[in-house]
Amino acid sequence: MSDLREIVRRHVEEETLKQYLGEGYAATPFPEKQRLLDVLRTRGEIDREIRRIVNAYLEELEQDSPKKKQRFWGNIALLIVNLVCTAMISYAVNITNWPVVIAFSVVLLIAHLVNTYLIGK
Repeated sequence: MSDLREIVRRHVEEETLKQYLGEGYAATPFPEKQRLLDVLRTRGEIDREIRRIVNAYLEELEQDSPKKKQRFWGNIALLIVNLVCTAMISYAVNITNWPVVIAFSVVLLIAHLVNTYLIGK
């Protein structure tokens, strides 16, 4: 990842210099270019642009990844379990059947833990 970041950094610095210097880019001496880059680095413009490009690249990689699909279906399953358990808990409370309330509460807790620690990663 650091190699990718360095490649992007060189490209962003080059494009930023061309943008700021315009047609005078080729005629500008190297120390002047470095001074301009140092100013831009201290203002955080270079790093902000690098983060934007790398984040866009990572989002594009994750867009159709199997992990994202697994997370989606895991969330759907959690939603169904949540709806069923909540309805059953409310019914069991209404008829004051406390062992059933405890059982469905444990199932709901386990479902949320599984979603948080296994599917969510």
